[in-house]
Amino acid sequence: MCCKSYKYIYRFSKKVDFIRKADSITFLRVLLTLFAVYLIFVKFDVWAVALLLFIVFWLDWLDGVAAAIAASGGGISFIGYIRGTMGDKPMRNKIAAAKKKAAAQSGYGPRLDIAGDRAVEYILWFAYLILGLVPLIVVLVLVAVHSYADAMMGSRGTSSKMRKKITRIVYSSHFGRYLGGVLKAATFIYLAFVYITAYPVVIGDVLIAVTFAFILLRGAVQIYENMGR
Repeated sequence: MCCKSYKYIYRFSKKVDFIRKADSITFLRVLLTLFAVYLIFVKFDVWAVALLLFIVFWLDWLDGVAAAIAASGGGISFIGYIRGTMGDKPMRNKIAAAKKKAAAQSGYGPRLDIAGDRAVEYILWFAYLILGLVPLIVVLVLVAVHSYADAMMGSRGTSSKMRKKITRIVYSSHFGRYLGGVLKAATFIYLAFVYITAYPVVIGDVLIAVTFAFILLRGAVQIYENMGR
């Protein structure tokens, strides 16, 4: 009985260690986002704000790397992960298997990652809405689209394989994820320059429009992917 209890405790401690390595990054991203918003409102040094926001979006990529490396049990290195994202097919397959294992080990991990993404995004959209840099209709539509898309994805599992080609390209591919991240980072960072140092607002409007359109496209393909299930 004692040995059996020890085994359960050991397995749980390993699981908690795995969760801490990957999911703690998600919590850190949200805290850094709140701090960045405070710095924007008080018009702190704009380059410091830009660096902080860059780190927030870089950590979005890093938490996925951390989860895959931890779940692989040493089978994937940081360099190996980079190779996989650059087109190394065997390594890409290893990464996919590791992420599937990560989702199984930490049932809430992928959902927590999505929740962190939404928290970061909503905090920044609403902050710039309050500052008068983003139209209300943009924020309302984005919240509605994300709500429906995330609900439909959650109904089948966040780690399920995408069946439709358009969904794989726009939503689950490295290209689709990285493009979405780059557009959001560029938009939120540039809007900080608009508010703090009076950069031309028209460029910010263009970035908002492009980012808004791409988010709508990703949300639409998510919903399309799940409609026939």
